[in-house]
Amino acid sequence: MELLKDKKIFEEIFELKAAFKKLFINISNNFPQQRLIEIYPESKGCKVSIGNELNHCPYQVLDIFRNFDKTHGFNIRVLNWWGHGLFVFVFFGKEQSEKILKNDRDQIFLEKGYLLPRGKSPFDYGNFYREVKNSKNSSMNANDYLSKFNYLLFAKELVVKGSPVNIEGEVLEELERILQFRRI
Repeated sequence: MELLKDKKIFEEIFELKAAFKKLFINISNNFPQQRLIEIYPESKGCKVSIGNELNHCPYQVLDIFRNFDKTHGFNIRVLNWWGHGLFVFVFFGKEQSEKILKNDRDQIFLEKGYLLPRGKSPFDYGNFYREVKNSKNSSMNANDYLSKFNYLLFAKELVVKGSPVNIEGEVLEELERILQFRRI
């Protein structure tokens, strides 16, 4: 019960949550809708979300493109999951995945440290976390993964250090790399 009286811990949590929300908003400002539509015409823009219960831990999310359709979709999700880490997930619906495979873009993602994590859905972060933290990749290649799930999902933990400005720069750099990998 003493924890309930520890105002300082709740203030620190609030400050960190607010800092990541601001960081994600700053990052999203680098991706105006016009730019997103030029890259992916079905883009629904960027969105920052905050939650308190992802396997009992708070989280902040930045979604770019915001199309999770299993046929035509494309989304980049940056997830700051308290007690777990900072992750990037790149989702491609079936048609987008086929283009990625046709142009061997899957290999670029894999060479840059992304994994193809297995789960019950594209949002099974508990399983993804275990695979990414253990650097355990799916035994399936990207073609087999697409055949089984009808989408591709690449995942990577971003190991960042320092101030929010440093974190922002590193996340932006990774997002720009993803957009380069995806170019078809």
